[in-house]
Amino acid sequence: MFLTDNKDSDTVKRKKEESRFWSKISNSYDDWIEQGFKEQYKVFKSKIASYIQSGDSVLEIGTGTGEIAFYIAPKCKNVTGTDISPEMIDIARKKNTESGYKNLSFQVEDAYNLSFDKNEFTKIVSCNVLQTMKNPYKSIQECGTILDKGNEYLSITYCFGNSNLFEQAKLIKWVILYGKPKYWNNFKSDELINLFQEAGFEIIEKEWVWDKPAVLFLRSRKM
Repeated sequence: MFLTDNKDSDTVKRKKEESRFWSKISNSYDDWIEQGFKEQYKVFKSKIASYIQSGDSVLEIGTGTGEIAFYIAPKCKNVTGTDISPEMIDIARKKNTESGYKNLSFQVEDAYNLSFDKNEFTKIVSCNVLQTMKNPYKSIQECGTILDKGNEYLSITYCFGNSNLFEQAKLIKWVILYGKPKYWNNFKSDELINLFQEAGFEIIEKEWVWDKPAVLFLRSRKM
């Protein structure tokens, strides 16, 4: 009983730590993307959407206010956007009410312990998420438990470990302007690829979709 309580306490603490930064900036998040990352997200959305098909049921991990989810909703059967921050999800839901999409929903989820049934989704996507997690491997592994064999996880992840020193220094400016997430992983591409492979995924495509900073697209398949 003591061990269970301790584990539960650690989970609650970790969830608070992972969500605190994103909840804090939730009201300015859309402006933040528009002002600082607009051109990047155009590329990211287009890349992910190119692999979404009309019959797909898509789960998005770390949806934020729904930037990716809204973009791919017209292209597939349905999309469920999830985020650890209730404040982000509240904003996404308000935007969805205005959008009129009937195949799009949003809910608060812990990516380490998802509430969905196996084979409920044909694809999982994440964009600008894994580098901000305490244990990205555990999240990837959890995603694998709800995907059937042959289904895919599409990820776009910042790999500052592959960026030059100038780009890494920009992180300091970013932290001064917006604050700092509790957790941050300066991935190198090989490290990220290994996480997916160890979690039971086969990498079937990889591409650098942005140069400065280095951003890696991975198309992985559940084995």
